[in-house]
Order: sequence, then C-alpha cells, then structure tokens
Amino acid sequence: MTTLAQLQARIDELETENNTLKYDAGFGILTRGGLEIEARKLTGDLYAVFVDLDGIHALNEKLGSYEAVDALVRKAFSMRRDDLVLAISGKWKSGDEVLFIVRADPDGFIARLHSDLAANGLSAMAAYARIEDNNLFAAVKVAAKQVAAEKIARGITAR
Repeated sequence: MTTLAQLQARIDELETENNTLKYDAGFGILTRGGLEIEARKLTGDLYAVFVDLDGIHALNEKLGSYEAVDALVRKAFSMRRDDLVLAISGKWKSGDEVLFIVRADPDGFIARLHSDLAANGLSAMAAYARIEDNNLFAAVKVAAKQVAAEKIARGITAR
C-alpha cells in the first residue's frame, strides 16, 4: 500500500522533473513547451515578440563552441528579466528563434533587447503582434512573418 508520504515524494519528484524539462539551460529561458504551458497562465493585454538571432551558426564556428554562444545569449537575455514589461520568454523554433511575451511597450522592449544583444556582440531581427483572444499562435505567426519578410528584404537567407 502506498502511503501519503510516498505519494507526496513522487509528486515532488515529478514537479522537479517537469520544471527541469521546461527550462533551456543554454539560453537561460524556457523551452517552447515550457513557454506554452506558462503562457496559458497569463492574462491581460499581451504582445508576442518574435526574435530571430542573427548569425548564430557562424558565431558558433567563430567562437568554437555552442556553450560560448549560449553564454552570450544567456547574458543578454538575463538583462531582460529586470525589464518590467517582460512576462515570459522561451525558445520557439530551431534554436535561434525566441519568443518574448510582454505586457506593454513592445517597441521599447525591442529597442532595449537590441541594445542588450549588441552589448554582448549579438544582433537579431524582431517583430511583434498583439495577442488577441488568447491566441498566442496567431500572434506568433504574424510576428514571424514580419521577421521573415524583413530578412528577405535585407537579402538574408537561412543557413
């Protein structure tokens, strides 16, 4: 027979495992799954800020390791934790696309993010869309399409 203490120990173990799986240690942010879970808890006027980091593959080659690049990204993104508009952030697609969900002033947020990235030798393209009717995916689709159009306009192709 399973005791209440054993059940609680198992719940604690699963919570720890769940939290570990929701977190991307490399960038110091949530995984996409973790972001989707946490985003369901958010309410109010929100914006999806889609960010595509520039030249990550080339930077990996230049610096010689993924860990070195991850440390730069982690440092730039850690500055955003202090940004009062930041609600949540997480990896979104193939690893160099990140989603931030902010409560207000997405233009100001993007400007501060660009500044923090530049201070760490990084750059990115970013766009945002308002999250309407709690439909995160629709907002991400709009913002990602804007980033893709900007990349095409600048003659940047995926590597």
